[in-house]
Amino acid sequence: MSKDASKYPIDETKPLIPSRCLYLVDKPTIRFVDLSASSIARTLSPEDDRAHTTSSSHGTADIHTTAKTEGADAPTTLSLNPKPAGAASVLTRTRTHLVATTPDNNTPVAELSSGGLWSLGQWSLTFPPDSSHSSHEIKPRPVGVGARADWFVKDSIPYFWDMVHVGIGGGRMVYKLFNAVDGKRVEVGRFETLKARDKSGILWLDGGEVDEVVACLTVVATVNRVESFRA
Repeated sequence: MSKDASKYPIDETKPLIPSRCLYLVDKPTIRFVDLSASSIARTLSPEDDRAHTTSSSHGTADIHTTAKTEGADAPTTLSLNPKPAGAASVLTRTRTHLVATTPDNNTPVAELSSGGLWSLGQWSLTFPPDSSHSSHEIKPRPVGVGARADWFVKDSIPYFWDMVHVGIGGGRMVYKLFNAVDGKRVEVGRFETLKARDKSGILWLDGGEVDEVVACLTVVATVNRVESFRA
């Protein structure tokens, strides 16, 4: 299995059925909040027609506004803070090292780092030795020079974040997360922003098919990859 699996056909018989709905807040601290029990999770899912529209409709804008509003009071599930203390955020640093923690005990569950501007958007995820999220380092990488997709491997299975610009002009952006199984790609997650260059947005996941922490950290890496290396 390799990044060549990004060319596999999509398995249309296995649509994304999300079990989790999160909102990525990008400022002032990068964090994910749980919207699984909110009206957003009930009214907007990847099976909803609004998730497939080719324009940035008024309805979509209203949904993102609601997600942002409800996200302000929703419980945080994962926070990313700079290491060492006092470093600038992932959005402004050319070399980044972030520590991911959960709110229950503030214990690091993973670290996300990039090698800087000339590493061509390459990131690394490392985990504690006893981690339940991954037993090995994960390295999100562009599928190729100028590619619109990133890929990584977990437990010998390739995963792909495929960027799809579905809005008009600077409109809505959708990132689809696929894994590659039996010669086909299966959608296991989706991230949607209201505008093309937004870093905040709504994340749906099939928690039975992809680890939540891995999905969260890899989407942060994907949306923050240097744009000049995509086009």
